[in-house]
Amino acid sequence: MIAPRTASSYRRYRKPVVESSLDMKETVYSAPPLELSFRTMLSLDYLLRVDVRDIEPREFRGKKLKRDEQGRFCTTALKLNNNMIDSWSGFDEVVNKLISNPDDLNWVDLSFNALSSIDDVILKYPNIKILHLHGNEIEDLSDVDKLAKMPKLKSVSLHGNPIEQEKRYRTYMLTTLPQIRTLDLCTITKADRETAATMGAMFNVRVKQRKNRKWKSNAQSY
Repeated sequence: MIAPRTASSYRRYRKPVVESSLDMKETVYSAPPLELSFRTMLSLDYLLRVDVRDIEPREFRGKKLKRDEQGRFCTTALKLNNNMIDSWSGFDEVVNKLISNPDDLNWVDLSFNALSSIDDVILKYPNIKILHLHGNEIEDLSDVDKLAKMPKLKSVSLHGNPIEQEKRYRTYMLTTLPQIRTLDLCTITKADRETAATMGAMFNVRVKQRKNRKWKSNAQSY
């Protein structure tokens, strides 16, 4: 049986970031989230090898999850944070195995793992409003483009990833995902959006200028 880790063992791992107040407002709690954090899981395959009835999630704020007739959990939120998961492989299978109504999934927390990318599999769940991926190893800023295909997404966290070191990280996030209300657990202000729009326009002008100079250089070489 997969049992929760003891309180003493938590000290060896990073503390989870508390959800922002806006996150809590965006998520309608018909049930507590499926709490599978702090399990030292190296991959999602681990959850596929065990019987769903043997999985005992931690209680969330003193509330215990109900199950359907197949033993799946009646919830719309999945928390897999603070593990050591390094691949999205098996994510779709895990969601369908553990969640009673997978299509209703609206909150996914995979923060503090070892993921190096944002996989297209997340697009199978268009009702996701909150996606926590902070504290991973995501390196390619263009991976964020995939999230633009999720119109209901309202809150995203990617701080603590290598992509945060990109100079245009915040501008890119806000221009690529104009629908979000919080970024990296902070509320997005009107001033944030105006600044991002200005910086984004300046960046596009510089890109166009570089292309023009390259075209002229190539033309002169003939």
